[in-house]
Amino acid sequence: MAWSRSGIPADEPLEVVLVGAVAYSAIGNRIGQIIAVQQLDFIQIFGMASDVIYSIGLRVGILLLVLAILDYITSDIALKCR
Repeated sequence: MAWSRSGIPADEPLEVVLVGAVAYSAIGNRIGQIIAVQQLDFIQIFGMASDVIYSIGLRVGILLLVLAILDYITSDIALKCR
């Protein structure tokens, strides 16, 4: 694992950017609905919010799983090369 000068692993900022991009992609096409939430009933707001939260959670969860698998593979390869 490569380290930057700040003591943070060098690949960590990339992972944070990826998680942010995936989260934005979940709500990017629903911005109009989110802004118009003022005109909805409580039940409609609750349904839409739960749908958005589920979508974000599922996408970010899958991304973190993929990143963990890639991290495991790269660390395993680095240990075998020593």
